[in-house]
Amino acid sequence: MADRALSKLEEEITCPVCLLYYSEPKVLQCLHVYCKRCLEKLFPADPLTATHPPDVTCPLCRQTSTLTADGVSGLKSAFHIQHLIEIKDILGGAVSATTIEEKGGVSILTCMEHNGQEMTLYCTTCEVPICSHCTVKAGIHCKHEFELIEDIFEREKKVVISALESVEEQLSTVEQTERELAESCERLSHQRASVQSEIHNNLQKSHELLEEKGKELIGFLNHVTEEKLANITKEKESLNISKAKLKSCESIVKNSLETSSQWRLYPGEEQANKSYGRGYTHVKINR
Repeated sequence: MADRALSKLEEEITCPVCLLYYSEPKVLQCLHVYCKRCLEKLFPADPLTATHPPDVTCPLCRQTSTLTADGVSGLKSAFHIQHLIEIKDILGGAVSATTIEEKGGVSILTCMEHNGQEMTLYCTTCEVPICSHCTVKAGIHCKHEFELIEDIFEREKKVVISALESVEEQLSTVEQTERELAESCERLSHQRASVQSEIHNNLQKSHELLEEKGKELIGFLNHVTEEKLANITKEKESLNISKAKLKSCESIVKNSLETSSQWRLYPGEEQANKSYGRGYTHVKINR
């Protein structure tokens, strides 16, 4: 439980920008806290006019805070954070207040408890950077395990490099897969266009063949129909001739019946025999 409380306390006193314990903590109007130096790096003054920006945007919640003419220095100090650091120091003896200084253009960690002594060691027990004075008998880390920050840096650098190589290898695999997918998409697009063209050509050919076949069938139908119509016309003409002859014979017979009183050969008998190939026809009339 105590370890969990100390861990939570460490979270509260860690700057979300530099990930170190707060140095000169300043609070924005949104109540988020950052190191003064971190805010000055995030929102620097104009190098030409030395004027500060009128407002700043919180990196966490994106809320805007208005600055005074003093810039970041004019923000309220987060005294409660400093009190938390002191409480952590009392409870766990693990916190060494730090600040960042520029020496020769290089940022270095310095220990506020030992007059800005450069922190060249790392307490592995507390997992914080410390200076050499923190390890002496009177120092709060005198009985803790510690290593040179440079050694830890080199060791961690190898771990990071190894992780980076793994990431680069995975990235290479992902990029290769991405290229293959792009090639597959392009290939599928070409295949689709080719198949669409082939389908269109086949449909065009089928349409032409069907149209040609349709013309042949229509021509055949017209020929058969015309032939049948010609035959029917001939039959009608033959029927008309036969009908005319029959009416003529009918008329002759009727006339004979009306004028004759004895056995006689009706006048149209010879003509009828010629037309129909019959023998002589006799009609007997009883008056």
